[in-house]
Amino acid sequence: EEIKDETRERYKDSIIYPVRVSILPDKIFSSKNPIIMGVRVDAGILKVGTVLCALNQKRGVVVLGRVFSLQDNNMPISEGTKGDEIAVRIDPVPGEPPRDVKAHCELTDVVV
Repeated sequence: EEIKDETRERYKDSIIYPVRVSILPDKIFSSKNPIIMGVRVDAGILKVGTVLCALNQKRGVVVLGRVFSLQDNNMPISEGTKGDEIAVRIDPVPGEPPRDVKAHCELTDVVV
């Protein structure tokens, strides 16, 4: 049991949780560097540290960045689950150029 806990603690930042979110178009507060917007969690679990990508028909997969923080009613939260409408701050992924959510993807794109 102790080995399990140590292993879980060591790899907790590298675990990827599957998630699908929808952008709330009327809740975009900053469209780039950092992206701050409202999203609805359609499936899965959205956690801090998750890399989000938009699936765009013209551009293909667009890396938006890594989730830096989440808020619900101006209170910090650690995760969002299906049905939650929350605010998310997305910072650029190191080595990737900063993205503008309004310029690089459609607001109706699926974000995973």
